Amino acid sequence: MNYFPKESTYREKHLLSKARYTDVSENQILFMAREAIATAILVGGPVLAVSLLVGLIVSVFQAMTQIQEQTLSFIPKLLAIALVLVFLGPWMVKIMTTYTINLFTELPSFVLN
Repeated sequence: MNYFPKESTYREKHLLSKARYTDVSENQILFMAREAIATAILVGGPVLAVSLLVGLIVSVFQAMTQIQEQTLSFIPKLLAIALVLVFLGPWMVKIMTTYTINLFTELPSFVLN
């Protein structure tokens, strides 16, 4: 990777001088933040919910049987999360890909007027 900026050509300088940059409005920032949070909740929600449910079931089982093993809940949670990722992984990737494509296609409209 080259971390040093390259020399701009005359054409690039000319195009950049013609472009009118504007400040991003608060509504645009809130829109991008709302979409990012909604996507994160949509993608992470199923994994967190299954982990919470399995942890609750294992905790109730441990309380009923008086087994106080700390590592007992780790394996069922791991297996449940793996199953969720196997079954919902393609859907999660589709959601994240759609969000990323929408973000990159709308980004120029936020910056250039």
